[in-house]
Amino acid sequence: MDAEKRRMIALGIALLALLILPGCGTEPPDFRMNRVFAHKMEIHGAELDTAIDDTQIAITQLFGTPDEPLLPAVLTENPDFQSLIQLENLQRAAGAVASDRDGTDRGLYRKHCSQCHGISGDGNGPASNLLNPYPRDFRMGVFKFKSTQYGAKPTVDDLVRTLRQGMPGTSMPSFHLYPDEDLTALAQYVIYLTLRGEVERAMYRDAANELGYGDPDQTPQDRLLAMELKESDPEAYQEQWDAIEDYVVAAASRWIDAPEQVVSIAPPPEKIPAWPLAADATADQKAEMTASIARGRALFGGKVANCAICHGADGRGDGQVNDYDDWTKEWTMRNGLDPKDPEKKQVVREYLALGAHKPRNILPRDMHAGAFRGGDQPQDIYRRIVQGIDGTPMPAINLVDQPSGSGLTTGDVWDIVHYVLSLSQTGRGEAL
Repeated sequence: MDAEKRRMIALGIALLALLILPGCGTEPPDFRMNRVFAHKMEIHGAELDTAIDDTQIAITQLFGTPDEPLLPAVLTENPDFQSLIQLENLQRAAGAVASDRDGTDRGLYRKHCSQCHGISGDGNGPASNLLNPYPRDFRMGVFKFKSTQYGAKPTVDDLVRTLRQGMPGTSMPSFHLYPDEDLTALAQYVIYLTLRGEVERAMYRDAANELGYGDPDQTPQDRLLAMELKESDPEAYQEQWDAIEDYVVAAASRWIDAPEQVVSIAPPPEKIPAWPLAADATADQKAEMTASIARGRALFGGKVANCAICHGADGRGDGQVNDYDDWTKEWTMRNGLDPKDPEKKQVVREYLALGAHKPRNILPRDMHAGAFRGGDQPQDIYRRIVQGIDGTPMPAINLVDQPSGSGLTTGDVWDIVHYVLSLSQTGRGEAL
């Protein structure tokens, strides 16, 4: 997509947002509850209407509203968590779009992100259904492009980097012209939305699996949070609140642990020159890069890396094209629901009515297009191979010290990196 088309799409989204988002005289926005996930849990036998009400009361007390956000006291009173989200950044990013007299912008998330990602961070903003891929739903707590190991949270720096460089080939623009403090505030607000979403999901999960919602014999003491117990049975109420705060601590701890889970990038073997080759590269350097690319091509189609099964024999993204990302799989394939089954159309409609996006297949990257969403530098491609891409069918590989049938050496990975970059439009012609 060229720059002019991207500008027109961005303009269209902005105009749509002006027409749809709340304006003067309207009710203040609320966070939308995750009824898609709740319905998934209900399909397995629970009745969660009361649980949704209990959860909404709890997470509003914990996290506030879009205009008046809060940080849970269990985080602000614990020195281990105080660095995760600064209240000043949260307040700058939240709320309506405005500016202070000194020119400090406020309402950053509403201004820059909510049109696509939604007020709740559910990926359901006014423009979301017009975009492909859909905007990210932050509430699952899964992020694709990061420096940390597979399954771990990203660091704040990872989120800022995504904001700064955008995602080529998608509608996610670059915010590189904005000051660092704005990007940090937005990154911390994304963490805030994720924490809220993960606590909500954890409460539904326990409501369905542990607490017997829908059971006519359920007592207030058996619920997630029964406000009437605050007066009638304060001890039971406190036990419920302590359990809810445990959800918060568990979710926040995974973010605090992220910097310790950053994966280091091993340098390429000494004999292989850096990509791209310098204009004055020697004949020996050119020969070494040519050999690396050839080895990478063999590994790309080999049984260990097996990149070709999805990306196609020539890296054109024409291998496995019928899979879904985890945001779709969660309520479809992992829920016993094949969205292509004509007998399941009504069930799919139920989820769509609750806020799910219409299922779309996730397509493997066409390496020839040169649009690498997580970055097009050699170290970016290295991370995608070694760490995988969370939320997608792209797995992490097993790194081994010596060549074997059970994994790849770091030299193998760099050979694949060079092969992939040799295919891209930006890399073509630079390797040799």
